[in-house]
Amino acid sequence: MISPVPSPPIPKGARPSLDGTTTSPLRMRARMILERGGVFWRVFRQSRLGVIGLLILLGFLVVALSAPALAAAGILRDPFLINEDSQGRILNYLGPTESFPLGTDQVGRDLLSRMWFGSQYTLLIGIIASVISMGLGTSVGLLAGYAGGWIDEVLMRVTDFFLVLPTLVLALILAVTLPPPGVVDLWKLIFVIGISLWASTARLVRSQVLTIKERQFVLRAQAIGAGHGRIIARHIFPNAFSLVFAEAILTIAVAILTESFLAFIGLAPADTITWGNILQAALAHDALEQGLVWWVVMPGLLIVGLVYGFTLLGYALDELFNPRLRRR
Repeated sequence: MISPVPSPPIPKGARPSLDGTTTSPLRMRARMILERGGVFWRVFRQSRLGVIGLLILLGFLVVALSAPALAAAGILRDPFLINEDSQGRILNYLGPTESFPLGTDQVGRDLLSRMWFGSQYTLLIGIIASVISMGLGTSVGLLAGYAGGWIDEVLMRVTDFFLVLPTLVLALILAVTLPPPGVVDLWKLIFVIGISLWASTARLVRSQVLTIKERQFVLRAQAIGAGHGRIIARHIFPNAFSLVFAEAILTIAVAILTESFLAFIGLAPADTITWGNILQAALAHDALEQGLVWWVVMPGLLIVGLVYGFTLLGYALDELFNPRLRRR
């Protein structure tokens, strides 16, 4: 009698499929992410404004990432280089020419190169400030909504204080008073903007948590003895993440506008190139009176275009993740 050949052992965590083969958990998760991504894209592409916003942002991202390569290839100039003619005279306050398509600034630096490189820091400030804002606001909202009681009351009163103050006024106060006083470097600027924008996120997350924590799957997790941290991390936060993500996209737009305002009034690092810095320099050195219109118009248009792209994408995601808005 021939003994049956033993089947190979199934790896730990793997699940047998219908054809008898096994699939690892990592492969299953990757397949699930791809399937969900495909479903999300099919729904998202039906929003014309959302697709337009995404294309605008991809365009700005390409500009920001291509700046070092274009400078290395000689297409863009060093944004800090003071350009001179063959006789050593500084080429400042030039209008658009073949060598300088957008002209030069008050010390002879190429404005096209400065605006091109400025997209890097403008995006960096907006994204990191939004991450700080989302992290603080989400943490406060999760704790307040889940804990309830006096913890909720205290945290919401603090949140109300930040909501009462206008964002620009709060950012201005923090930029001036936080140490070192009167000095604003890049990371202090990012921190100030992030701290100024978290309160509305905290309110949004708290309202979501108050609804989610009463659902059956959360009550069942509590019944089987799951800890508070596990319930928040595995059940509540994933179900609130979609709205937090949409809020984060909109917050980037507000952060960019806030940075432009602070740079416009001189509260921005002088060694950092942003569109707000370029616009402030143009107005400080009377660019319009000297006929250098592009020095003022171009950075303003770039700021508006980038903010518009984030706004369109943010509202499209908010409508996608919020069934009530989608039904409208």
